[in-house]
Amino acid sequence: MNSLREVLFMAALATEGRLSLYEPYKPYKL
Repeated sequence: MNSLREVLFMAALATEGRLSLYEPYKPYKL
């Protein structure tokens, strides 16, 4: 469900959080 996607989304931001600082924020589509 959406909850599961949100968890993966936040996990991706935490992992690629450093890269997102260098690059503009782009929403990930699962």
